[in-house]
Parts: sequence; structure tokens; C-alpha cells
Amino acid sequence: MTLQIDKKFLEWAISKDEKQFVRDLDEEIQRRSHPMETQTEFLDRLDARRTYGLAIDRTQERVKSVESLCTALKRIKPEIRISCGAQPWERWEPGKRVAIVMGVRYANLPSVSIVPQRAVGARDSEAVAHLTKLLYKKFHLECELDFHNFPSSMPETEAQAELSRIEDNPRVGMVVVIGSPVVNPIANVLAAEICGRHNKSMPVKFRWGHARHDFLSHSSTKGQSEEGIASREKHGLFFRRWTDNEIAADTSGRQRYPDCGLMMFDASVTPFRVLLAGHGGAGTVAATLGLGMEGLIDELLDGPRTDGSYFGPNCFTAVFGAEKLAHRPFERDDLELDHRSVKLCWPLLSA
Repeated sequence: MTLQIDKKFLEWAISKDEKQFVRDLDEEIQRRSHPMETQTEFLDRLDARRTYGLAIDRTQERVKSVESLCTALKRIKPEIRISCGAQPWERWEPGKRVAIVMGVRYANLPSVSIVPQRAVGARDSEAVAHLTKLLYKKFHLECELDFHNFPSSMPETEAQAELSRIEDNPRVGMVVVIGSPVVNPIANVLAAEICGRHNKSMPVKFRWGHARHDFLSHSSTKGQSEEGIASREKHGLFFRRWTDNEIAADTSGRQRYPDCGLMMFDASVTPFRVLLAGHGGAGTVAATLGLGMEGLIDELLDGPRTDGSYFGPNCFTAVFGAEKLAHRPFERDDLELDHRSVKLCWPLLSA
């Protein structure tokens, strides 16, 4: 197969992620240069310095002229490979670490100790198990896992410092935050960071039956029937979650109850940032399983959309839903997630 480097081809390649395109081109030139040769000397040798200068603004990492770039590339003859892998994993650097961040709470277990014990939610652990399987078995990433557990009561300033410490580690290729702000203090900080980087506001937030005043939550208290994930508009999007208390009190005979989870995915920067946060634990697992829907994730990353879910190239917010099965009598947390029910609830993608 022969692909011609022309204006249409380059416009398509640049539209995917212009800054990354310029960075990759710069790296290709550095790779092709002789050890003691500057970029200018390399371009001079190929009679491409003038056209490359007209084409690329290295400071702003942008393409000034596609026509000049086309001419320059025909002289530089860069190595162009077609990746058949799902995005963004084709950009994964082998050996990088995946930092998995979870929230912990303290539980009294008298039979174990008189000292309160650190506890991670069972659904969060289940989500990590699914995530690990996806990373190694489905995405085939060559990576190591680092686990970071922080108390749910951690102040926001400390949470920000901890997130920055993780992200600034050059060995980390992706940060995955598991759980909502109710349990994970890093959730709000990561979401605010993603929105700030792309100059966007949060299109959907959690609704709780108790008052919360944080980045990912609506501030007003709602009744049980209104708990879930909702947009800012009064009569906008709403995805419900049945709480354990509601399920325990339900006498209708039903066995299937909805839950919902939020996914934020920012692959426009390194390390990648991922938030998998459920209103309930089943919602967290649903969002994690949604990460494995490769064709769907490709479409969500590609955009563009005007519904508020698309933050820019390689960055989006989405809501996943699923149903959990209750055994009767419902006297303890033994709800089972129906994996077949996991689906994308929002945004609505064209068929």
C-alpha cells in the first residue's frame, strides 16, 4: 500500500493532536540527525531548513503552513508508521508505570484489633482487578503498577500535593483514580485539573442525599429518588442510582437496580489521567469495564461533540450505567453487578 504525503493527509494527521504531531516530528528529526549535528545543520543538509521554518512554530508547537510542511517532509522523508492499535495505547511507552490511586477509610474490627483498620471498598478492589486485566490482557501494555492509598478525610491541599508528586514522577505513564470524592480525596483534584487544563466546566456532577460542597458534587441535598449523576440544568440529564437503604426498604419484588459511574479520560498529556468514579460501588466497576470498550473509547476520544462531553483532542467525560442484582432478604452488601448490563449512558453517540 502506498500513501501519498499531500495536504489532505497532513491536515488529517494534524487534526488528531497538533501539538503531539509537532513533538513527534521534532523527535524524528533528532533521531535522524548525526550525533554531533544540530537540527539546523540536519535541515540544511536536506535543503529543508527554509520550508520547515515556514511550516512549524516550535515554540507554540503548531503548524503554520500545511503547504510548506508538505514540501519539507518530502525532503526530510520521515519514517511514517500506521498503528493499528486502539488509541491512546499505541502511544504507550513500554516500561512506564500505572499509578492506581484509591481512597481508604477506617473500620472498627474488634475481632482483629482494638485499633481501627484501614479498609478499601470491595467494589473498588473489584474495579482494580478488572483494570489490571484490561491493562495486561486487552491493551497489552508493558507496564508496572504502583498503588497509592489515601484517607478519605485528607484535606484538598494535601491531596493536590500528593497528586502532583505522582504526576511529576517521570516513570509514571498513567494515573488512574478509583472511586468518588466520598471515599477518594484525589477525585476532586484530578477532575478540577483536567477541566482547568482544557478551560472547561464539569458538565455532569454527583447528586447525593447528604450535603457536599466539592468540585464533583452538586451542593444541594436531594431525596433518595434523585441521587445519581446529573447535569447542571434543572431539567437536564439525570442517571439514577438506587442506594442500599432504598433497596433494603423496597417491597416491590424487583431484583435489578440501576447504578451509574463517571469516567474522565485525558490522554492529551503525559501521564494520561483517568478518573473512574461511581455513585455506588457498582458504578465504579461499570466505568472501569467501560474503559475496555475500545471502539467506544476511540470514538469518545476522537470527537468533536457539542454536548459538553468533549474537552478537546484526546479528552472526554462520560457516564456509564449498569444494573446490580439483589438477593432477598437484602440484609448485607451482597449485590452483584450484571456485567452484561454495562453501557454508555452519555454522551449519545451516532450509530
